[in-house]
Amino acid sequence: MYAWSPSLAAAWQRLLEWIARAAGVELAVIDQSTPTNLDELWARHDMGCVFMCGYPWALRRDRPALLAAPVPSPSRYGDRAAYVTDFIVSAAGPHRTLEDTFGGVIAYSTEHSHSGYNAPRHHLLKHVSPARPALYRAVLGPYVRQRPLFDLVVKGEADVAARRSSPPAASTRARGSGSRRHWSRRTTPPRRVRSSTTCSSRASTA
Repeated sequence: MYAWSPSLAAAWQRLLEWIARAAGVELAVIDQSTPTNLDELWARHDMGCVFMCGYPWALRRDRPALLAAPVPSPSRYGDRAAYVTDFIVSAAGPHRTLEDTFGGVIAYSTEHSHSGYNAPRHHLLKHVSPARPALYRAVLGPYVRQRPLFDLVVKGEADVAARRSSPPAASTRARGSGSRRHWSRRTTPPRRVRSSTTCSSRASTA
């Protein structure tokens, strides 16, 4: 889900291979960088170890065993296993505040993501009123992964997008053209990470 670049995908590969060796279990690492249905992926009977969003993990009755939650290195996280949602806009565009984007187009990744869907909706609720029941003229999504959201903003197809803050700062740079354009951001209050790397309860009892 968070394979933002070839180097990060390789890092995930190394981590999962290390977990398999440490557990003494043979695991086949699957490249899921394409827009695969994550609900189907996380529901697989042969799931051994995955990076799972906390929201679907909390909703499950058969919750996989929680192994670890990341502690992001930037100072804004306060050395805690926490995250925020960033509202990203094009630095080359006219929007300088979140309110500037109202009346435009917003994009999101997937409904089962707290940081990518539920937290933004909660944050935006305070701006809704009887005089303004809808903040945006169009909502684009779901795009499953977060990478397409950056492309939409860069291309001007979306005025703003909500994305989880945890991936490396390098992910806020435009890719493909070699440019280094950055985005301005509005941020939601920090939330505690509920889940991260998990293993199947079926695998842990095997």
